[in-house]
Amino acid sequence: MKPGRPALRVPVLILSVIIDPEHRRICDLLPQAGLQREPETETDRLLEIERWHLKVGPKLSFEVATAFINGMGNARSAMETLLFLERISPKFIFLCGIAGSLCPDRIRLGDVVVARQINWWNLNKLTREAAKVEEEGPAKYLSLGDHFFRKDIRAEGKQDKFWDRRLARFVDDHQDLLRSNIDRRLLALRSELQADEPYSNRLHCGDIVSWEYVLSDSEVRDAIFHDPYGGKAIEMEGAGFAAAVARRNEEVTRRARAARQVIESDTVGFVFRGITDLCHDKGSEPQEWREVAMFNAAQAVIDFLKRLSPDDFRR
Repeated sequence: MKPGRPALRVPVLILSVIIDPEHRRICDLLPQAGLQREPETETDRLLEIERWHLKVGPKLSFEVATAFINGMGNARSAMETLLFLERISPKFIFLCGIAGSLCPDRIRLGDVVVARQINWWNLNKLTREAAKVEEEGPAKYLSLGDHFFRKDIRAEGKQDKFWDRRLARFVDDHQDLLRSNIDRRLLALRSELQADEPYSNRLHCGDIVSWEYVLSDSEVRDAIFHDPYGGKAIEMEGAGFAAAVARRNEEVTRRARAARQVIESDTVGFVFRGITDLCHDKGSEPQEWREVAMFNAAQAVIDFLKRLSPDDFRR
């Protein structure tokens, strides 16, 4: 796909996966967080976006667009992210949604993980030949019972040093400032869900694993967490999203050089994931955690946006 002229330029785009509950929770939160909805235009309807206005201070205000990826999986995520990048050409793009925890003792229901890097797991070969696995090295395979899946893992969306430091500082400053810790309604809902073991939700920063499966096995979960290319959370769209951002930046740079034009600064992508399950028994966690996790993830995105400066948009 070759980028064309954007149909509309919006400096910030927040994507989610599936309209309900992820996209709806984001749109519910934005006015509560101080954003004003812009009047809908015909272009908005054609692009399937909503536009909002965020005023950060006397020197900075900007538009924020929200939209959703219509389906799960990294292939769908990559395809639709590229389309939105081509049509809107944002400086900052966020994937905001839900994920499973790979470390339930530390990353708990309702918490939020911000990705420093996405580890894209592809399981591309299935065998039952234990001797062959031993010969090649067990580290190259994921063991499921008496089956072995060969791992093909690559890193996507690794933040550069500047944004990695910014994310780390943001997480340090906002660890306990998630919405479920301060909003009365969410506090009450969380208290009902945590009747046996109350705790406050926290913001985390680290690697996220992305693959094509719903994980519902504690043994596999623990194996992935302890793998050198493991992470704090696992989901199904972040790798496609990050790959699309990288592809778009490469293509825009190539075309600008070919035309001897000024090269625009890269689009910067971020992944924020709220934790809704512990990857051990799918469906055992109450569905209400989805609302808590989505509000927390969306609030974290807005808080991060409010820390941006005019210089950040010129980088």
